Amino acid sequence: MEYSGYGGYHSYRRYMYGVIAPAVAWPTIFMPVEYALITQFFAFNFLYFADARATARGWFPPWYSIYRFVLTFFVGASIVISLVGRGKIVTADHTLKSPVDYIKGDKDAQWVALEREEKERRQALAAADDEEEEEGEDSEDADKEKDDDESDEREDNEKSDEKKDSKKDDKKEKK
Repeated sequence: MEYSGYGGYHSYRRYMYGVIAPAVAWPTIFMPVEYALITQFFAFNFLYFADARATARGWFPPWYSIYRFVLTFFVGASIVISLVGRGKIVTADHTLKSPVDYIKGDKDAQWVALEREEKERRQALAAADDEEEEEGEDSEDADKEKDDDESDEREDNEKSDEKKDSKKDDKKEKK
């Protein structure tokens, strides 16, 4: 209406009437259902009276007030029916959750999954460390065996050298 200039230009006052509805409606998504419906019901009624007053001031065409009345009537009746029906359902089932409860449940489930993944990661790292230690012990045992084999070979070589030396000495003595 502001762009068309109907009833004159009123700067941001008329624009604010259009912004109030979504500004009130969007936060109701995070409320429990009953409180959200009640808030929306009062918001629609408030906006009807605001629009009726703006129509009387000449900001909107005369037909807009009638249109707004019919719209508010049907929306208000739908909200009241929803509240009555919801009241009957809630008395039958007390476990109905609000959107906030679902978000909290998802958040809690994500934390549980994260903790489980972290625990699995730590167990895998611990298992890898244990394997490395076992391999290290195996390699130490293999190194010890290798050292033992080398020392045995040296001893054998020394003995054989001594035998050769003793044979040489024996030959020299015989000569």
